[in-house]
Amino acid sequence: APHVHGHGRRVSDPASRPPACAGAEAGAGVADWYVRALGYPYDVGRTPLLFRPGGTAPLPDDWSPGGRVPVMAVGSNRAAGQLARKFAGWPADTEIPVTVAEVVDHDVVYSAHFASYGAVPARLAQAPGVRVEVGITWLTPAQLDRMHKTEGTANYAFQLTGEIEVVDRRVGRLGPVGHYAGKHPPLRLGGAPLALAAIAAEGRRGPAAHQDTVLGLARDRLDPQAELAVFLRRIVEDDAVRGRLSRQLRALGDLLPGHDQGPDGNP
Repeated sequence: APHVHGHGRRVSDPASRPPACAGAEAGAGVADWYVRALGYPYDVGRTPLLFRPGGTAPLPDDWSPGGRVPVMAVGSNRAAGQLARKFAGWPADTEIPVTVAEVVDHDVVYSAHFASYGAVPARLAQAPGVRVEVGITWLTPAQLDRMHKTEGTANYAFQLTGEIEVVDRRVGRLGPVGHYAGKHPPLRLGGAPLALAAIAAEGRRGPAAHQDTVLGLARDRLDPQAELAVFLRRIVEDDAVRGRLSRQLRALGDLLPGHDQGPDGNP
């Protein structure tokens, strides 16, 4: 049976997160694309770091933001592996500071679409009483331009906002902060927005699940006869299939039968 954190869980701690291929064929020989799909949001660190193309280092105690732009990383953009993919080929002296912050009255939930690499990715959503942990990438203008190109305009819209309360553990309360706002509605489970169990949050009362569970449930609703690996490979390799399945996922609205609703949130 799928493992979903239920209601009444005050603190969601990703420490108990299963391995990337939990519930699937694991071990040597598993294709990189398969691990990438099921492993999202990857190695989300919970301590400040300094990313470099060759690896990461602790963020120095005397670090200051300078003229860099703070951008919320609500999903995988705080993971060193994802940053390495997005900034592949950049000079060896490239540096991206990543700090940790809490977003007040919001949670990180699944967005109702499939990413090009097969995962159901994250978006920020209003959630009164919840304080969710996110990363803050501190980007130069050139780095921000590169990040824009990797996000794509079909699923997210970049905005600088001062209306969301973001408290950085190193810097303090942030003023205007960059945010890739999700264009698609949250994916729901049993009528409630489904949060990422891999992302720590305090006050989370709704359901939360890991990526492998979400992809399994999505496959069950959209193509129940397919093996999960076959289902995901079609999403990764065929843009038209990915678009069609994303639209079908939004049309369902909910991963559980009997709770289906349209994209506007109505039954």
